Amino acid sequence: MLITLTTLALLGEALSYTFLAKNQFLFYNKYHKNSRLTLKDDDWGGMIGYNGAYYRGQIWILEPGWRTPGCYYLVNEKWTNWRMTNSNHKLGAWNTKIEDKQLWKFIPSGKNDDYFYISSCKYEKDRVVNPAKKQSEVKIWGGDAYSDAQLWRMVPRFNVTVYTSTSGSTRGDIWNQKGEEWEFVQEYGLFRRSFEPVPIPNMVPYEDALRNSLQEALLVNKVNKENSDMYMEYMDETLARGREVWRFQEKMYEWRWAEKIRFEVPAGHRCVNFQLYAVFMETLGGGCSVNLNGATKVICSEDGYIYDDDFIFNNDYYTTYLPSRKPS
Repeated sequence: MLITLTTLALLGEALSYTFLAKNQFLFYNKYHKNSRLTLKDDDWGGMIGYNGAYYRGQIWILEPGWRTPGCYYLVNEKWTNWRMTNSNHKLGAWNTKIEDKQLWKFIPSGKNDDYFYISSCKYEKDRVVNPAKKQSEVKIWGGDAYSDAQLWRMVPRFNVTVYTSTSGSTRGDIWNQKGEEWEFVQEYGLFRRSFEPVPIPNMVPYEDALRNSLQEALLVNKVNKENSDMYMEYMDETLARGREVWRFQEKMYEWRWAEKIRFEVPAGHRCVNFQLYAVFMETLGGGCSVNLNGATKVICSEDGYIYDDDFIFNNDYYTTYLPSRKPS
């Protein structure tokens, strides 16, 4: 029996990712370890198993079938609107929505190994297989025999790291014996880091993947609700700003902005400026990443020991150096 939850807690076997709807994944076969479910071109016969270089034809967006809970369309990210299709027990891809033949569900292997069968929601016995004797082929198998060639692991497009760090500003850590105003420029928003920068408009198709990947990382790292809410607030504001920028400047590479911050440092106090960061590393490789600079907070103390366990997390500098660092 399939538990039809969008969080996909399947018979006690949870995927590594909780937020599935509109998120983006690669599918790795268990028998052919590096073989990935791929649409090589915008053609019915383009479905293959591929173990070569990574590219966007291997990325699938999961769109929920709202009238069929627990079932999803697998929509290709590169070939827009092309969906994996089961047409009379033959596997292919088609760019016209045929609801019942394009919906799929994920059934756990039963071994707590994060592998799942990709099963047709229309033909319940039909499963996607990457045949043992032909790695480059993917097709439908509807027989009674089960094997590792029918098992798939879902790998998210983004591997996300969340942490708090001292601000990138040049005066992120200051002692003030007299008491005076502290002024610095703070950057917020998304910016892409890559050996070959890709214009931000290319990010538009995976806004949902960024949001859902961030939500998952916050959940996995047990980030408190206040920080989590601030992360999502800055993500949403950045995407909203980015859409406006994109309308007028098509080749923008960054969706970020700067603000000048003034802060009165109490006399005899040490103040450190911290910021929430998230780094989204792409599974596709090539050194590509997208960084999010989020909310900031200036934390002060009179004795030089900086404490704020609610705001600061996953920060080696904070736990190793800041508590014992005092003026000479």
